[in-house]
Amino acid sequence: EMVKQDGSLNLKCDVLDVELLDADSKLAAPPGASGIRKATAKGYVVIETKNQEGKSVFAFARHALFDALTTRLILSDFPKLLDGDRQVEATAANTKIILNMNGAHEVHGANRTTFVDGKGLGIFPKR
Repeated sequence: EMVKQDGSLNLKCDVLDVELLDADSKLAAPPGASGIRKATAKGYVVIETKNQEGKSVFAFARHALFDALTTRLILSDFPKLLDGDRQVEATAANTKIILNMNGAHEVHGANRTTFVDGKGLGIFPKR
């Protein structure tokens, strides 16, 4: 079980693979970047981040890819997102939910959106 916490997001997953920027790389890291090029979380992935209003957003997936150069987090393999009282749930394995570090998100693929009472995360299955 891997846990990563910093000011912008909390991550819990079974496996975390991290690819560092090569010192000789011609790729420019964005300002404030650590030396991470990309990170892949696998297994039971749980992410907590903030939306554009500064409120907590919870994301769940079996696979998540963070690309430090684009600062996007791409969730796949039946991802789910809980943003306030709105739940977005993939209805196909190839659906992607993209979280931007500015708090916005996009959904690409088959999904359903429902509104929940916001009383906890019991709506998400545990392992």
